[in-house]
Amino acid sequence: VKDGDAIIVHLSKEEKDFVILIDGGHSCDADLIIAELNTFLIETNKNAPDLILCTHYDSDHIGGLQKIIQHFNNKIGLVLIHRTSQILNIPTLFSNPKLKKTNSILPSESDLQLSNSDDFMDLRKDVGIDTVLESIKQEIKLIELIDNLDIKCKEPIAGIIKFDDWIGLEIISPTFDYYNKLFPKHFNSKEFLITESIELKEDYKIAEEKTVLNPFEYLDSLKKANITVANLNSVIFKIVLGDKTFLFTGDAGIDSFINIPNYQEVLKDIFWLKAPHHGSRNNINSTLIKLMSPKISVISGDKYIDSAVIDCFKHCGAVVASTKENGNLFYIFD
Repeated sequence: VKDGDAIIVHLSKEEKDFVILIDGGHSCDADLIIAELNTFLIETNKNAPDLILCTHYDSDHIGGLQKIIQHFNNKIGLVLIHRTSQILNIPTLFSNPKLKKTNSILPSESDLQLSNSDDFMDLRKDVGIDTVLESIKQEIKLIELIDNLDIKCKEPIAGIIKFDDWIGLEIISPTFDYYNKLFPKHFNSKEFLITESIELKEDYKIAEEKTVLNPFEYLDSLKKANITVANLNSVIFKIVLGDKTFLFTGDAGIDSFINIPNYQEVLKDIFWLKAPHHGSRNNINSTLIKLMSPKISVISGDKYIDSAVIDCFKHCGAVVASTKENGNLFYIFD
């Protein structure tokens, strides 16, 4: 799914199976993901995934989930998704005074007409805020769909969600404290949207490729763009199978990792790592790479991939694979 995430995990033990979908790529990827999911569901005699986890609301992660969830309907066991749009209090940014009075703070799609009464429209043109707004609107529509279908849904906060022990899945970020740090009590939604769009633009810049003797020093010397709050709030979770730890990171940033309680122990010696944010240099540094020292590093990306990040993983002895070079990636572990 190019610079997006769509990961299927099938856990199996004795006669038990658990199928997970992590993110849904872009809107145009939904049919491909449904087809891939169905191969696992037929094999396990299931009608739908046991768990769908949305790491955050960016379009390349949440885009396909509406069609996917519509397809599997309320047969889905559980959906984990942040309700970021409710924190943003989106209706306050819209001009329509006739918003429907419902129990939800979320406006309907027809109500999403942005105010023309102030300088907000000019700011939208200046910083390209429509990209951020489109992602948030996708989250609004997805949460409304989940609630309307009465699918079990929870916020993915560390330490709150518990699974059967055999599944070995644990959410480690964000914690409540970190979540509240990213979205404080007195929150200016308009400033947030403007800042997010500026940082999103900066994030697209890729470092020039250079041959260096010490890839760690080179990675740390590169200028890093500020990370959007949406990305910092990405769900980070691990699955532990025996002595192997599999770490899934969404688009998390350096600050996300160091705010994990006891992160130096929790992130030590990872077996299989989904590199954060499609292999971007902005989301990881040499200290974290050395700490994790993954045996396998997987990059789901295209234009974001920085060669400096790949070089550092390889320098640590990792086998690195990317969807850019290899297409769909499949791993089987006993």
